[in-house]
Amino acid sequence: MLQIALIIVIALALMVLITEIRGRSIIGSITARQRTLRAASAFLLIIILLMVLIGDKWLIPVGPMARMTYWLVCLSLAVGLIGLALLDMREAALGYVDEKKKIIRSIPKKDEDKKSE
Repeated sequence: MLQIALIIVIALALMVLITEIRGRSIIGSITARQRTLRAASAFLLIIILLMVLIGDKWLIPVGPMARMTYWLVCLSLAVGLIGLALLDMREAALGYVDEKKKIIRSIPKKDEDKKSE
């Protein structure tokens, strides 16, 4: 059952990866850096899920040191995935601040309204 769930999540991550590579965003406009971060995150997620799927079955005959190394690599990739997600959140927050500044600049000031009358 776990294998089926992992395969479904891998398929969904592949769809996200393909969407980001093609440049089509589901959530409005995003920067090129955000697109790169999201594509890298999806790719890393696929690698991690494949490692979990493979490691669960094929690591039985190897020694405990090899198993520990394998899962440490998987863990470090997961930490890297969290780092990419944080960078993406930071990029989204910066984009929000830029949009907010544009909106504030577009609002006419009261002094300008009086001069135009």
